[in-house]
Amino acid sequence: GYTGYAENTITVDTTAPALVSVTPAAGAQGVAVNSAIVFTFSEALNTASVTKDSVAVSSSFGQVPGMVSIS
Repeated sequence: GYTGYAENTITVDTTAPALVSVTPAAGAQGVAVNSAIVFTFSEALNTASVTKDSVAVSSSFGQVPGMVSIS
């Protein structure tokens, strides 16, 4: 009969991704109105959680319309 056993190790990531940088930088001047806004995080995001309903960009004039994509 079988006398061995299998050992598995599961690592749980309990640290949320942190925002590392935003391009263009806050207060940047001369940026074209159709420029992409790029958010860089400390680790990969769950692509299913990044939607137009979970990400919002706003200015002093209100929410900024646009598309959301992840790469």
